[in-house]
Amino acid sequence: MGDISDEFKIDIIYSIKGLLARAPKKFKSILNFLANCLKSESKIQFKKHCLERIEYVMNEVAESKEAGLTHLVEYIEDCQFPQLHLHILNIVNKQILTHNISPHKYVRYILNRITLESNEVRAGAISSLGKFAIKFPDLQENIVNLLKRFIFFFFFFS
Repeated sequence: MGDISDEFKIDIIYSIKGLLARAPKKFKSILNFLANCLKSESKIQFKKHCLERIEYVMNEVAESKEAGLTHLVEYIEDCQFPQLHLHILNIVNKQILTHNISPHKYVRYILNRITLESNEVRAGAISSLGKFAIKFPDLQENIVNLLKRFIFFFFFFS
């Protein structure tokens, strides 16, 4: 896909909706393709379309939620665009909070956004963790402790 313009890449991404309707059991291959598209050298518009399609797959195929979330939080580690960080945090929040998915696996990735990113991404990550602490009382104490450590680190080492 490296030789194709972003406009044609977007058309290919849109065609995934039809592919998923015909072969929903191939969601892993579709998600892998979309995750690779996210990692490619492309403009932010193309990457936004990829994120929208990943979210679409997760909404249409119940078994795809864990795989989709894993792809998103792995991509967030290398993402160069704050808008995409926030979009991914929003998708992760929505999926975890509305479908009662355990956030244990994803807390570390979100916590890394607090220490490594810009102020707006940091605020989005703190908001995500706060929502997790409210929705999942068993995580509340751990999340509060992590945020206290962050505050200590932020004020004494920045």
